[in-house]
Formats: sequence, structure tokens, C-alpha cells
Amino acid sequence: MGRADERDSSIADFNSNYIKIVMTIFMFIAGISFSLIYRVSKGDFKSLIKNDVARWYFFIAIGAAAAITAIEYVQSDEPLSQLVVDIPFQTISDITSSGFNATDINL
Repeated sequence: MGRADERDSSIADFNSNYIKIVMTIFMFIAGISFSLIYRVSKGDFKSLIKNDVARWYFFIAIGAAAAITAIEYVQSDEPLSQLVVDIPFQTISDITSSGFNATDINL
């Protein structure tokens, strides 16, 4: 991370659900407006709830991750415990344009 790498598998090389969960949380937070993050850091939690863009962001990000997880659970052989980590990671990464991959996408 933070450097050019000769591997194509991004975060998948670490093979750690803990790293994926932590990165998902921080990518989700980074997708919020910095002015809202500042207000929340000063104790103004109501500004986060009142902001329409933040509400839609939460709804779309969480809704998309839940819907894709449900669809993949029905259609794939992967265990639910792995889907619950990988799909939210990939969804939040895509929504925030972070550019990380949870799984190796080489065909």
C-alpha cells in the first residue's frame, strides 16, 4: 500500500479479513464530506443526520452492499462469512473510488 506494486491482487495478497474490515470502515468514513466529518469530530452528530447527501450515501452504500451480498449468497458457493466481508469491501471501494480489490480478479 502506498507504493507501486508488481502484484495485481491488491488487498487480496494480505489474505486478512481484519484488514478488509478496517479498510471498509475507513473507506466508508472517507466517502463522507470532510466538513461533516469535522462537525462530527467537534460533537455535532445531528449535522450528519440532517444532511441529505450523507443520508443518501448511507442508504445507497449499505443498501447496495446488502443487496449484492444477498444475490451472491443465493448464486454462489462462497460461505456467507466470506461474502459479508468481501462484498461490502468491494462495494464501498467502488462507491468511494478507492480502487482496492478484495479478491484476485485475474481471469
